[in-house]
Amino acid sequence: MKTKVLATILILLLAILIISEAHATGKGSDRRAFRKDFVGTWINSEYNKWTESKLFAKLVIKSDSVMMAYDAETSEIPTEITMRIDDRWTDPNGDTYYKVYITWSGYLTMHELWRIDEAKETWELNWYRASYPDEINPKSGSYQIYYRQ
Repeated sequence: MKTKVLATILILLLAILIISEAHATGKGSDRRAFRKDFVGTWINSEYNKWTESKLFAKLVIKSDSVMMAYDAETSEIPTEITMRIDDRWTDPNGDTYYKVYITWSGYLTMHELWRIDEAKETWELNWYRASYPDEINPKSGSYQIYYRQ
C-alpha cells in the first residue's frame, strides 16, 4: 500500500515538474506554434536553377523537427536537416520570428533567423554560421524566401 502511494506521489511530482519546466521556458509552446506555422511544403521555383549554390527549391518540414530539403522541386533524394527552436516572438505587424539552430547532413550547423508573415504563406530567412542574424535582410547573400504550397 505504501509503495503504491509513494509511486503515485512520485509520478505526480514528476508530471508537475515537467509541466512547470515547459511553461517556464516556453519551449513547448514554441514547438506547437512552430508546427502550426511551418509544417508542410515550401517552394521557391526560382531556386530550381541555383543547385550549385545549394539554395534548395523545395523544403518539406515535418512535425518531428526534421526538414527534407530538395535541390529542385522534382528532386527525389532530399538532404535531411534537423532543427532546434531557440526563440520565438511576434512583431507589431503580426509577423512571427524564430531563431532556429539547424544541423545539416549530420555535421554542418547554422544559426537561422526565420520570419513568417501573419497569413503563414511567406517564409523568409537569413543565416550565419557563428551566431544568429540580427534581422531579415533581403540584400544579404544568406537571404532566402519560400512560399507555402
